[in-house]
Amino acid sequence: MKFKIMINNSKFYFKPKPEDIAKMYYDFFDVDIDEHELRAAILNGKTVRPGIFLRNNFSEDAWQGQQVFFIDVDNNNTIRTVKQNLEVCERLNIPPTIVYRTYTANYKNQKHRLVFVFSDLITDLKIRNSIQTHLTEIFAGDASTNSFEKMFFGGNAKYFFAEEQALDLERVSKAINTYSAESQIENVIG
Repeated sequence: MKFKIMINNSKFYFKPKPEDIAKMYYDFFDVDIDEHELRAAILNGKTVRPGIFLRNNFSEDAWQGQQVFFIDVDNNNTIRTVKQNLEVCERLNIPPTIVYRTYTANYKNQKHRLVFVFSDLITDLKIRNSIQTHLTEIFAGDASTNSFEKMFFGGNAKYFFAEEQALDLERVSKAINTYSAESQIENVIG
């Protein structure tokens, strides 16, 4: 399945320095790619922006939509292992397309990103923001990466890859509702 995403062609095999980020900030182009091509881009150190924008203008007015969602799991206070997050995916029936380690990950501190591809382009920014916020909460992600113009660096290893795992709004809504109900029960019991 093809989907839209924005990519920068610079390759990094370590976390880019601020001067590198500044150089590439406005140098993205939108492409139609599939999950194999996205995985190859990420593992070859390319930086991506999940949101689609007009003319490299990363403002709300220029935002066109988003079909791919990245959840950045690197908050040291609440970090989960890859296995724990894959168990959550299975329990809620929302499989990721890709899970990859970040440049600063190690065995003990499994910083990673979950990548979810949707079957359709989300063109309502409020819906996009709701999806991003809820997925970040569900997977104990870093809320500072929820912004619609956020860029995500590649990684140096994949943990998980699944073909043809596109999600739809109904499936994700069910997962969000299930997670919310579970959280309420835990709060009452806990």
